[in-house]
Amino acid sequence: MKANTALCLLLCTSVLTLLWYKHHSLTIRIVCKCFATLVIIIACIALYEHKTEYHVSFNELLAPDHLSSQPGLMAIQTAVASLILALTTVIDCNQKRLLGHFLDFLIILLIWILCTLVLGYLYETFPLTGQSNDVRTSPHTVLCLGLLTFVQITRRIQNGLFAPFISLGLGGHIVRVVFPSAIAFILFTIYTSITIFAAEYPVASSTIVIVSSSIITILFYIILLLGKHVNSIESSLREASIIDELTKIKNYRGFIFLGRQVLANAKRYKLPITLAYLDVDNLKMINDEFGHESGSQILCKIASLLSLTFRDADVIGRIGGDEFSILTSGVNSDLAIPLTRFENMLEQINQSKNEPYQLSCSIGVITITAHDNLSIEHLLSKADAEMYKVKKKRHS
Repeated sequence: MKANTALCLLLCTSVLTLLWYKHHSLTIRIVCKCFATLVIIIACIALYEHKTEYHVSFNELLAPDHLSSQPGLMAIQTAVASLILALTTVIDCNQKRLLGHFLDFLIILLIWILCTLVLGYLYETFPLTGQSNDVRTSPHTVLCLGLLTFVQITRRIQNGLFAPFISLGLGGHIVRVVFPSAIAFILFTIYTSITIFAAEYPVASSTIVIVSSSIITILFYIILLLGKHVNSIESSLREASIIDELTKIKNYRGFIFLGRQVLANAKRYKLPITLAYLDVDNLKMINDEFGHESGSQILCKIASLLSLTFRDADVIGRIGGDEFSILTSGVNSDLAIPLTRFENMLEQINQSKNEPYQLSCSIGVITITAHDNLSIEHLLSKADAEMYKVKKKRHS
């Protein structure tokens, strides 16, 4: 490994280490950009020297390299990989979403270069690893570049192209299963092809490796896109299965699913739990007299008022035709204040006299402690019973 190569790798490592902290200041970002710019300059000087064959004394500033035919000169592959890696860190420093796709493209390009270098060493096609015996991307340089590329992938794995790798959905499963199988098949094909053609066509080995690394990279990109698309479809279907189509709040299935999570969390941290069961009064009569469109408007209005009244952390759902439920837990789990506010909003709507009918709801509320071993279904049943007591008392 040349001294300037080691410096580039050290600078890139420093930048990625500084960027790993979530709350990095403006000063840290400036330092990272300076380090990355220095790497870009060193790589560009090396590429310029390869292009013009003009020896730049800068390459020997760090350490003498008298044994080499081209002292201090890094290989073209090393210079290009270092340049791309530095560019990824510069883009990462800017933290702009618009550059995210370009950042993913640069990482994919870096993966292609690394694939070519690894396959070049694996199948002894040395012209792909350097320009001569003493101007070559050494195996430990490839290893360092691979580790730094892996770090960049992990930084993009939360919301970038590489997110399917850690996804628990079907798309993530496809990526983790299909890609290794495809790689194994391609490596076997490369070995077979080189064994057959290398003896008669020495140039064929390099061509096969370049084509194979390109296929691996393109296949990797396609599988990632496929995994991301499958995850998106799966997420849309899952969301549709727990959302009420009319009111756009949770349906019964969604309420039960989230309610179980709230109960489990409340039991773990010993928090009180409160559930309100709400029934819209006289909805059948309004449907019969004013039409089902009016009934649907009422349900949407009730859902909208509930969403405005209660916290984002509370679970709100339409669990029946004209029945809604609200589940909350925590120190501030008392629903008296928000329910009073909700009833006042209904009263304001009624006083405006914009509609020919009056809106009212019967509400049953039940509160339990973390020691009560009740399921969400049992809790709904008890709150439903309380609601019917309130309705019966109101009618009597």
